[in-house]
Amino acid sequence: MMDSRQQANESLAPIARDTILVLGGPSAGKTVWIARLLDALRTPTTLMNGRISDGEGWSSGVGNSTLHCEFADAITKRRNESINEALAGRQWPTPTQDPVEHVMDFVMTGEGVKTPRRRITLVDLPGSALLAAFAPSNPSTLTIGWTVGNQLARTAAVVLLVDPTQVVERTRESIDLTNATVAMLEHLRASPEGRSIPLAIILSKGDRGYKTIMREGGVRLFAERHLRSILDAADSARLYISSATRSRLVAPGYREPSTRRPVENLIEPMYFLLGTIDRIDTIRQRAAMVMQADARRRGAGETAGLAAAERSNARARKVEIPAYAWVIFSAGMLLFLLVSGRAAIRAGAPSNAATTSSATPAAADQSTNQPARSERTP
Repeated sequence: MMDSRQQANESLAPIARDTILVLGGPSAGKTVWIARLLDALRTPTTLMNGRISDGEGWSSGVGNSTLHCEFADAITKRRNESINEALAGRQWPTPTQDPVEHVMDFVMTGEGVKTPRRRITLVDLPGSALLAAFAPSNPSTLTIGWTVGNQLARTAAVVLLVDPTQVVERTRESIDLTNATVAMLEHLRASPEGRSIPLAIILSKGDRGYKTIMREGGVRLFAERHLRSILDAADSARLYISSATRSRLVAPGYREPSTRRPVENLIEPMYFLLGTIDRIDTIRQRAAMVMQADARRRGAGETAGLAAAERSNARARKVEIPAYAWVIFSAGMLLFLLVSGRAAIRAGAPSNAATTSSATPAAADQSTNQPARSERTP
């Protein structure tokens, strides 16, 4: 009984969602975005209502929060340091060919935070993965099962980086990328609990695309015009424009990075995703506790019902046992009387015959003797 309850409680326990997928097309800036974000969060950052504090009068008050991260292993730390050193040396990191996992401990303080320290794995998927898995015009070299389907059980949030210059150009590659992104989002939302997964759509390379976006009327209007199908598939998403690095044109077709200026809108999306993950986990844990309590009540009710049925059966057996004994006793007595009567009948027949036989010779003697006595009479 306890084993089944324990199994039921384990099955009702919430799944640990500890992965944030960082998706985007080739050259969308995913690797640089992750490296610069983690480097910026190595020191605690103060936020006020989700926005980075400028240090002027925001040191205290309602809505204040802090966020920073720590490397969970030496491999992630060395990888991040190597990428940032390359950017500081005005060299772009090599394009990502295989999925890369960055294991980090994010520490967030603030009102309403239930899990101040949370281990998150940022998964940097190569740009070709999205196209290979979801673009119908491309041969599938990576299966959907690995790129998204196999990750959904542990996916807590998704970051989608979009290069605004590629979207505006409307080339064959950008159209394929848009279609693949739409297919990925539909697959994501259709999965179990997929509709509750928070999504941040980030217009990357803001230093280059800022003017283009502003000419469209801002981030929202730009997305409404050029990312309408992606927004429809996302159903619910937070929009940002970010700048991980600055770049300048040094040769035709080549721009070199510069890390002299601080990052812009990299920390805010992560704060939003982590806060949403914390709230969703709290809701999921409460729901699991309610389900476990219901299961325990049902188990207690079933146990009480079984005990009541057993008591009822015991009472029925107590009532039925005398009835059966009376029937058996009555049948035994009847059988005893029948046997005794037949035995008495059998025993009475020979005694009567003996009496008759003993009386007959005497009578005979008397009958024979009487004439003799009469003969002797003078």
